[in-house]
Amino acid sequence: MSVVKIVKGLFHRLTEKEWNIGFILKSPEEILQSDKLDVHWMKHKYKDRWFADPFILSVTESEIVLLVEEKYHPINRGRISKLIVDRKTMCLKECVPVLELDTHLSFPAVLRVGKSVYIYPENSEALHLKLYRYHADRGTVTPECLLSHEPLTDAVITTSFGSPCLLATNLPEPNGSVLGVYGAEEWNGVYELKYKVDFPDNTARSAGKIFKVDDHFIRPAQDCNRSYGGGIVLQKVGFDNGKFTFQELKRFYPVSWRYPLGLHTLDVEENVAVVDGLGFRRPVVGYILRRLREIMRFLR
Repeated sequence: MSVVKIVKGLFHRLTEKEWNIGFILKSPEEILQSDKLDVHWMKHKYKDRWFADPFILSVTESEIVLLVEEKYHPINRGRISKLIVDRKTMCLKECVPVLELDTHLSFPAVLRVGKSVYIYPENSEALHLKLYRYHADRGTVTPECLLSHEPLTDAVITTSFGSPCLLATNLPEPNGSVLGVYGAEEWNGVYELKYKVDFPDNTARSAGKIFKVDDHFIRPAQDCNRSYGGGIVLQKVGFDNGKFTFQELKRFYPVSWRYPLGLHTLDVEENVAVVDGLGFRRPVVGYILRRLREIMRFLR
């Protein structure tokens, strides 16, 4: 093995990145009025995995229960897991896998229909999107139906504007400026592309479920202009003459020294929100090496 390969391998290991989730103890109205996100990061002791794409299942005075993408290194792909987090200490109390396939899973968006809870995690590697019923009493899921034959990325279903709609980007350009609007006759039907929405920059990809503030609907989206999941964009959703419109309200970027490299999911439930952040596994070493590489590029 050459010296160059050894150095590159060492640099890669020292600058490995990982995601973690954090909580914002504010109402949706307060978040919308904020200039930055005050995040309380989850504490855990795992070294063989990281957590991203969080969606809240329930909130009590003592615990927050959520579904996440768990990137489990021994299998080298994402799976969907349930986390129970102590609300006071932000310490992870329990981590239980609920869905694992031969393909990568992420973004376990939650859909509530009556008293039933469903999820439709991203599985674009399998070139389709499926719906699963979540059983809270057992902490398991069972497959329900196929939602799309297309490799959709970070899909979000909404029934707040009349007939069911699904908003998603698509392979091979999931991080671009084009958002697909898909429709179906029933909320659990097969969604077909109706039209596309063009954004002025790469902010089409979803970053979480649509939520309501006063009389307005807010869509979290990702800022993928400089990198995938570089920040979160909040867009006001309109619906005129049978078509969606999106007005940008504000953008949030990382302010944490521990997770300074990205934010790409925001889920709001009651007066608690959850986000995820990207940082170096070895924060100090990673930051120093990153700065040195930037300086060397500038000096060339």
